[in-house]
Amino acid sequence: MARLLVRIHTISGTADDPAGLAPAVMRALGLREGRRYRLRCGTRRATARFWGDGSLGVGRLVLPAPLARRLLLPAPLTAAVGPAGDGVLEIGPLVGLLTPRRLLATMQDRGLQPPYSHYVRFALEAGAVPVLFAPGRLDRRARSVRGCLPAEIGPGPRHLVTVEVPLPRVVFHAFNSLERPEAEEFESVAPRLGCLIVDGWQRIPKPVAYDILRQHRWLDRHVPATDRLTPQALRAALSRYDDLYLKPDAGARGEGVYRLTQARRGWVLTTEGNRGPLEIRLPDRAAVLAAVRKRLARGTPYLLQEGLPLATFLGNRFDLRALAQKNGRGRWVLAGLAARVAPPGSPITSPLRGALVARPVDVLRLAFPGRWHEVLNDVHRVVLAAAEAIDRALGPRFEIGVDIAVLQDGTIKIIEVNGAPRKTSLEMLRDPLIAERVYRLPIHYAIGLALRGDG
Repeated sequence: MARLLVRIHTISGTADDPAGLAPAVMRALGLREGRRYRLRCGTRRATARFWGDGSLGVGRLVLPAPLARRLLLPAPLTAAVGPAGDGVLEIGPLVGLLTPRRLLATMQDRGLQPPYSHYVRFALEAGAVPVLFAPGRLDRRARSVRGCLPAEIGPGPRHLVTVEVPLPRVVFHAFNSLERPEAEEFESVAPRLGCLIVDGWQRIPKPVAYDILRQHRWLDRHVPATDRLTPQALRAALSRYDDLYLKPDAGARGEGVYRLTQARRGWVLTTEGNRGPLEIRLPDRAAVLAAVRKRLARGTPYLLQEGLPLATFLGNRFDLRALAQKNGRGRWVLAGLAARVAPPGSPITSPLRGALVARPVDVLRLAFPGRWHEVLNDVHRVVLAAAEAIDRALGPRFEIGVDIAVLQDGTIKIIEVNGAPRKTSLEMLRDPLIAERVYRLPIHYAIGLALRGDG
């Protein structure tokens, strides 16, 4: 499907006047003079005829002013133009980025900041038009938003200009701290106006994720025994397992995680203290129940999960942090993978708790010499299958984080699934290809969504 980058200008005229393109561009786009086509910009549509103007350069499109106003096009504008099926010619497309109001104001003064600067860069490279706006700036009747576009010229960090543009057909909600209830109202209204919201920040409760994975016939064997923590569940688990993890449902960075391991006499409760691993000796199950009841935060739901015999790297346990994302065709791909090696004696593999981040190939080669490639392929299959299962049940989503345990025998287990995955471990790898891919893929996915669907 041809998509050509053009500079769009407006000229005086009437709504019935044709739009002008160079004859070579007309041929490349499959357009015929005199025939009517539907132009689409976001959720706005208009009908237009085209004519080949030999005086125009191949990179110019001229529109009569009434047509540009109907499409609510900011002019001049550089964007891709191409067929989107059913006789529709798509401008851009527009890709919306929901942005907290205060942060948007800051970036208007100081320039774009990550991750917005990354998304904007890759959108512009693909000919899309990235629109940053706060959820409260929607005009329902006009099907438009008051937001910001990146200026096409300017020194230093790319600055933003305020414009009114059509409501995009695809909007990312990929960032926390949006104003409520404005965001909730936007998410309720926008879909009725033809806008698809792709949510990348909606947290997935851990019990819900485990239930979804267990319903998948092939994935079920890759899910460790997990239950909601109750006194009854803990008593039963103490009888079945000699290694257990207690994890808060909404936990992150390894905070609030406890490990229970059976010792020669009683149990050992391990957690991460201010100065490293902290061990508490407990003589019997009653002492375990009392210690758990005392230490776990009140009102915080906890999960109970069997401990897994993790493979080791130089004597220290490790796991893998995977990021799965959709590409421009809507297919899940493994965008990044990092190995996280726990500090000596610690049950925590979070790099924010002192874990070492390393390339998975280096770690797996040492842990599984001779068959590391087979283990890595198994990790790929499990991660993508988990992402597809979660997406079918809770989608649409454009990225999902999966924490993977590689056992000492090479077996793959899913530790947990994250709906709002942090990219800290991947960033610490300092791999420029991964750093670029994790922001490029979501933009290509959004463009693919916007180019599909009805006219």
